[in-house]
Amino acid sequence: MADGGDDAALLAAARALPLADRAAHAHWKARRDAYADLAGLAAAGGAVDGERRGACRQRRPGVETPCGAPAPIPIPLPAASLLVRGAGDANAAAQDAALDACVAWLQVATEESAAR
Repeated sequence: MADGGDDAALLAAARALPLADRAAHAHWKARRDAYADLAGLAAAGGAVDGERRGACRQRRPGVETPCGAPAPIPIPLPAASLLVRGAGDANAAAQDAALDACVAWLQVATEESAAR
């Protein structure tokens, strides 16, 4: 079994990988961290692996938002595929982080993209 120092080195190396590669990583802690980062991206406007989504937060005609809240954003395809993969992760801790990411994305998603 790897000790804490080996895990730290492995996780540091994994953080340098693109998000999709981290979500498919063999080590469950790297996948858990990737899903936690994916949840943070939902709050940041939805940029996944350099794909800018800031324009999606602009008000859309016919979309009412309370008290100046940002308009819902569509879930980008790279994030959606990672969320689906994470919901079926074999490791419980990684799966839990993936489900938290699903909730975070669904809270900011448009109704159309949340329904897919």
